[in-house]
Amino acid sequence: MPGMRTAAAAVGIWFASTASARAAPVSLPPTEDPQVWQSPLGLCGHVLAPPGNGPWIVVVAGSPSWTLLVQDDQGATHRLAVPPPADEAGRQELLFLASSLLRGSAPSPEPAAAEVAVAST
Repeated sequence: MPGMRTAAAAVGIWFASTASARAAPVSLPPTEDPQVWQSPLGLCGHVLAPPGNGPWIVVVAGSPSWTLLVQDDQGATHRLAVPPPADEAGRQELLFLASSLLRGSAPSPEPAAAEVAVAST
C-alpha cells in the first residue's frame, strides 16, 4: 500500500528530525541480527551499544512477548511488554515507542508573570 508507506516515511522523517535530542544506546537480544536493525536505528538516531550513564534502551527477548526497558533522561526506568517484531516495520515501531519514553516527564517550570501577561494580550 503506497499511501501507508508514504505516511510511515513521513513519520520516520519527522521523528528522525526530532530524535537527536533523545538518541540513546540500544542493547538487543543476543538472538537478534544487528544488521536488520540498522535502518530502524538510523531513523531514530540510536546506536547499538550497551547501556551507560544516562538514557538507554534494552530489548529483552521472551515468550510470548518481549520486554522493553528504557531509562529516560530523568533517570526513571520504564518497563513494557511488547510483541516481538516480525519485520522492519515492527522494529521501527518498537524503537519509536522506546524513543518516546526517553524524555522524562519532569514538571515544566511555571511561566514568568511577564510571559503570561504577553500571552494574554
